[in-house]
Amino acid sequence: MRHNATVLMGIALIASLLLLGPAGAAQGQTFVIPDDFPTLQAANDSAIVPPGSRILIMTDTPGATITKRLIIEGSPDAVVGSAFFGTGENNEDVRFAGIALTSRASGTVIRNVTIGGNSLVVTPPNFGVITGGALQSAASNITVENCRILDTFQGISGTCGTTEDLVTTTCPRNWTVQNNSITLNTGFTPIYAYIGISAFNVTSDPLAFPQGWVIQGNTVTRENTQTAGGPSRVYTGATGINSFASYGARIDDVIIQNNRCAVRGFFDFNSNGRFDPGEESATAMEVTAGSFGDACCGLAINSNTQVIGNDGRGSDFRTSVFASRDPADTGQDVTRLHQYDYLPFEVGRVNTVTIGKNIDPTGNPSAKAKSSGSGPGRKSVLQRGPVAPFRY
Repeated sequence: MRHNATVLMGIALIASLLLLGPAGAAQGQTFVIPDDFPTLQAANDSAIVPPGSRILIMTDTPGATITKRLIIEGSPDAVVGSAFFGTGENNEDVRFAGIALTSRASGTVIRNVTIGGNSLVVTPPNFGVITGGALQSAASNITVENCRILDTFQGISGTCGTTEDLVTTTCPRNWTVQNNSITLNTGFTPIYAYIGISAFNVTSDPLAFPQGWVIQGNTVTRENTQTAGGPSRVYTGATGINSFASYGARIDDVIIQNNRCAVRGFFDFNSNGRFDPGEESATAMEVTAGSFGDACCGLAINSNTQVIGNDGRGSDFRTSVFASRDPADTGQDVTRLHQYDYLPFEVGRVNTVTIGKNIDPTGNPSAKAKSSGSGPGRKSVLQRGPVAPFRY
């Protein structure tokens, strides 16, 4: 019996050693900022923090680029600020984010975290939580829940990672974004557009599908201000939540449900820098396929998107569907669609979109769908393009 007990103790010891990471840190161990590490980035970079660890943020910290699977949790008195993570298109702009995620961070959970300007970094980030783009790889299976993202230009954004010569690497699949509160900046935008939450795809690679995003229970707000983009910008706009396939890409299986979007403000301006409120304003939600005026890259497809049970009161305009062909002309049953505007693109197709049981900006409940070339308060809706996420 004693011999058997000794064997069992040896097996238990070996099992415990296998659960230890570098330098003897246990899998699933909790590390506290600032007790164990001064910043979130330092915790991520440390060899003694194995994948699967919990990082508890108890004080203000700069932003971070996450390169391993972590559980990142915040406290009410701590704010994650911004940090540099890369340049924009053609190295035009420096990009700052609260939490940036590479593909090695797949499986990360971000919970109860506040992101914005803090005592260490006063300027809020351009992007709250991001993946892909200039990071050159994108994380999948990410959960962002119960977070506050303050005064940002894009709150939660996911696009495919691309190399410097725009070769697609990995794409963000299976994100769950729920019960977050996002406030959008009302000042000068360096990144084309203000977007609360964006599932954005730029590839037709079949390995990138299905996207499988679930966006539910979130609140996105922006005050009613008139704002121009930077000197080189020809288009800006705002959307609470969008599902976007662009440049010959495909996106599918995105669920947008039970969110509240109160997004306001006029953005387009003519060659003299004057705003034309008849051309552009803020939209609660968008379902988009194609790039306006850009037939370079083949057909863009947005399929199986569901926009259900959302509240658009407080936004300037209702949910919009952008595509090259009116879904009503394809034989699709659109009698259950609500808050529906169709705008023609040179390339793009929206298939099997379900929009219903939403509350539009006027407070009206679901109604029969309509395919329209105009919206409330707009002179010419056909001049309106989508709010394209920035390809950071």
